[in-house]
Amino acid sequence: MKTQGHQSFGINTWVEARVNAPEGHGIWPAFWMLGNSISSVGWPSCGEIDIMEIQGQNPFRNFGTMHWADANSAHASFGGMFNSSGNLAAGFHTYAISRTASSIKWYVDGVQYFEGNIANGVNSTSEFQGQFFILLNLAVGGNFVGSPDGGTVFPQQLQVDWVRVWGT
Repeated sequence: MKTQGHQSFGINTWVEARVNAPEGHGIWPAFWMLGNSISSVGWPSCGEIDIMEIQGQNPFRNFGTMHWADANSAHASFGGMFNSSGNLAAGFHTYAISRTASSIKWYVDGVQYFEGNIANGVNSTSEFQGQFFILLNLAVGGNFVGSPDGGTVFPQQLQVDWVRVWGT
Protein backbone atom coordinates (compact mmCIF):
# COMPACT_ATOMS: atom_id res chain seq x y z
CA MET A 1 0.00 0.00 0.00
CA LYS A 2 1.31 3.44 -0.89
CA THR A 3 -0.36 6.83 -0.37
CA GLN A 4 2.00 8.67 -2.76
CA GLY A 5 0.00 11.06 -4.94
CA HIS A 6 -3.12 10.51 -2.81
CA GLN A 7 -2.34 11.68 0.72
CA SER A 8 0.74 12.98 2.51
CA PHE A 9 1.41 14.28 6.00
CA GLY A 10 3.49 17.08 7.50
CA ILE A 11 4.96 17.80 10.90
CA ASN A 12 2.82 17.72 14.05
CA THR A 13 1.41 14.31 13.11
CA TRP A 14 0.89 10.97 14.78
CA VAL A 15 1.04 8.04 12.35
CA GLU A 16 0.19 4.50 13.45
CA ALA A 17 -0.89 1.12 12.14
CA ARG A 18 -2.10 -2.07 13.80
CA VAL A 19 -0.19 -4.85 12.07
CA ASN A 20 0.29 -8.60 12.33
CA ALA A 21 3.75 -9.18 10.85
CA PRO A 22 4.81 -12.51 9.30
CA GLU A 23 7.97 -14.36 10.24
CA GLY A 24 10.55 -16.55 8.54
CA HIS A 25 14.13 -16.20 7.39
CA GLY A 26 14.34 -13.62 4.61
CA ILE A 27 10.90 -12.11 5.32
CA TRP A 28 10.90 -8.30 5.70
CA PRO A 29 7.62 -6.59 6.67
CA ALA A 30 7.74 -2.80 6.79
CA PHE A 31 5.60 0.24 7.63
CA TRP A 32 7.44 3.38 6.57
CA MET A 33 7.30 6.86 5.07
CA LEU A 34 9.13 8.68 2.27
CA GLY A 35 9.37 12.40 1.59
CA ASN A 36 7.14 13.70 -1.21
CA SER A 37 10.25 15.16 -2.86
CA ILE A 38 11.56 11.70 -3.82
CA SER A 39 10.68 12.21 -7.52
CA SER A 40 12.70 15.43 -7.72
CA VAL A 41 15.63 14.91 -5.28
CA GLY A 42 15.82 11.10 -5.01
CA TRP A 43 16.69 8.94 -2.03
CA PRO A 44 18.04 9.61 0.60
CA SER A 45 17.68 13.38 0.06
CA CYS A 46 13.89 13.07 0.32
CA GLY A 47 14.11 11.54 3.81
CA GLU A 48 12.80 8.16 4.98
CA ILE A 49 11.17 7.21 8.28
CA ASP A 50 10.98 3.49 9.06
CA ILE A 51 8.20 3.01 11.60
CA MET A 52 8.26 -0.80 11.62
CA GLU A 53 10.90 -3.06 10.12
CA ILE A 54 11.08 -6.61 11.38
CA GLN A 55 13.60 -9.22 10.35
CA GLY A 56 11.43 -12.29 9.90
CA GLN A 57 14.13 -14.57 11.33
CA ASN A 58 14.10 -12.57 14.60
CA PRO A 59 10.54 -11.32 15.14
CA PHE A 60 11.29 -10.21 18.71
CA ARG A 61 12.81 -6.90 17.50
CA ASN A 62 11.40 -3.89 15.68
CA PHE A 63 13.67 -1.32 14.06
CA GLY A 64 12.76 2.36 13.80
CA THR A 65 15.13 4.43 11.69
CA MET A 66 15.41 7.77 9.91
CA HIS A 67 17.47 8.06 6.71
CA TRP A 68 18.57 11.28 4.98
CA ALA A 69 21.37 12.93 3.02
CA ASP A 70 24.02 14.60 5.19
CA ALA A 71 25.83 17.88 4.40
CA ASN A 72 28.03 16.00 1.88
CA SER A 73 24.97 14.40 0.19
CA ALA A 74 25.96 11.00 1.61
CA HIS A 75 23.48 8.60 3.19
CA ALA A 76 23.04 9.14 6.93
CA SER A 77 20.85 7.17 9.31
CA PHE A 78 19.89 7.15 12.96
CA GLY A 79 17.67 4.63 14.64
CA GLY A 80 16.77 2.42 17.52
CA MET A 81 15.52 -1.06 18.23
CA PHE A 82 12.55 -2.22 20.29
CA ASN A 83 13.26 -5.56 21.97
CA SER A 84 10.02 -7.38 22.71
CA SER A 85 9.57 -9.99 25.40
CA GLY A 86 7.23 -11.79 22.99
CA ASN A 87 7.12 -12.68 19.32
CA LEU A 88 5.93 -9.61 17.38
CA ALA A 89 4.71 -11.97 14.64
CA ALA A 90 2.40 -13.84 17.03
CA GLY A 91 -0.45 -11.31 16.77
CA PHE A 92 -1.37 -7.71 16.13
CA HIS A 93 0.75 -4.85 17.48
CA THR A 94 0.52 -1.11 17.04
CA TYR A 95 3.54 0.68 15.54
CA ALA A 96 3.63 4.48 15.58
CA ILE A 97 5.63 7.66 15.27
CA SER A 98 4.99 11.19 16.39
CA ARG A 99 6.67 13.88 14.33
CA THR A 100 7.06 17.50 15.38
CA ALA A 101 9.37 20.25 14.15
CA SER A 102 11.90 19.17 16.77
CA SER A 103 11.72 15.35 16.97
CA ILE A 104 10.55 12.01 15.67
CA LYS A 105 9.54 9.52 18.37
CA TRP A 106 8.95 5.79 17.82
CA TYR A 107 6.45 3.58 19.69
CA VAL A 108 5.38 -0.07 19.86
CA ASP A 109 2.07 -0.74 21.60
CA GLY A 110 2.14 2.73 23.13
CA VAL A 111 5.65 2.39 24.58
CA GLN A 112 8.16 4.97 23.31
CA TYR A 113 11.51 3.31 22.62
CA PHE A 114 13.45 5.85 20.58
CA GLU A 115 13.69 9.54 19.67
CA GLY A 116 15.52 11.41 16.93
CA ASN A 117 16.33 15.12 17.06
CA ILE A 118 15.42 17.09 13.90
CA ALA A 119 15.18 20.57 15.50
CA ASN A 120 16.25 23.37 13.16
CA GLY A 121 17.52 20.81 10.61
CA VAL A 122 20.31 19.67 12.95
CA ASN A 123 22.82 17.42 11.15
CA SER A 124 21.22 18.25 7.78
CA THR A 125 17.82 16.79 8.74
CA SER A 126 15.73 19.57 7.18
CA GLU A 127 13.97 17.07 4.86
CA PHE A 128 11.99 15.84 7.89
CA GLN A 129 10.16 19.18 8.03
CA GLY A 130 8.34 18.41 4.75
CA GLN A 131 5.43 16.27 3.62
CA PHE A 132 5.73 12.45 3.70
CA PHE A 133 3.59 9.63 2.30
CA ILE A 134 3.00 6.18 3.83
CA LEU A 135 4.05 2.76 2.56
CA LEU A 136 3.23 -0.71 3.91
CA ASN A 137 4.92 -3.64 2.22
CA LEU A 138 6.21 -7.16 2.59
CA ALA A 139 9.56 -7.83 0.95
CA VAL A 140 11.23 -11.19 0.45
CA GLY A 141 15.02 -11.13 0.68
CA GLY A 142 17.38 -8.19 0.78
CA ASN A 143 20.48 -6.99 2.63
CA PHE A 144 18.54 -6.38 5.85
CA VAL A 145 17.16 -9.94 6.13
CA GLY A 146 19.11 -12.17 3.74
CA SER A 147 17.45 -14.76 1.51
CA PRO A 148 14.71 -17.16 2.55
CA ASP A 149 15.94 -20.60 3.57
CA GLY A 150 14.42 -24.09 3.59
CA GLY A 151 12.50 -23.31 6.79
CA THR A 152 10.73 -20.24 5.38
CA VAL A 153 7.07 -21.01 4.79
CA PHE A 154 5.21 -19.59 1.78
CA PRO A 155 2.83 -17.93 1.11
CA GLN A 156 3.36 -15.08 3.59
CA GLN A 157 0.97 -12.30 4.62
CA LEU A 158 1.32 -8.86 6.18
CA GLN A 159 -2.03 -8.26 7.87
CA VAL A 160 -3.02 -4.64 8.44
CA ASP A 161 -6.04 -3.99 10.66
CA TRP A 162 -5.97 -0.20 10.29
CA VAL A 163 -3.80 2.86 9.65
CA ARG A 164 -4.51 6.15 11.46
CA VAL A 165 -3.06 9.61 11.13
CA TRP A 166 -3.73 12.61 13.37
CA GLY A 167 -2.49 16.07 12.54
CA THR A 168 -1.59 17.88 9.35
